[in-house]
Amino acid sequence: MVSFDESDMMIELYAATGNFLNRTKYLYWINVTTFLLYFIDKLFSVIGCRQIRIPEWWLLFISGIGGAPSAMLAAWIFNHKTRKESYKNSFNFIIIELTNMNFSI
Repeated sequence: MVSFDESDMMIELYAATGNFLNRTKYLYWINVTTFLLYFIDKLFSVIGCRQIRIPEWWLLFISGIGGAPSAMLAAWIFNHKTRKESYKNSFNFIIIELTNMNFSI
């Protein structure tokens, strides 16, 4: 019977996560997806289709799991979600949290 202590489990978790991220190019695809979602949402906004708009919480969620750089770029290029204060505050909070996570590792 093999027993692992906590540090061995963390090493295995980091190895598995790193392998997954290298294999699938996670950050590339999450940013491409985020950019496309912002484009689609802006397109539906201009057309006036309120029923099929992408929910704000989904845009914030996908930004929070790694798509923040392309979300900032898409918001700037498409001038999308730039006037809504509640969205900007939530997005800025996500950016601050991602920055804190990067500096704490």
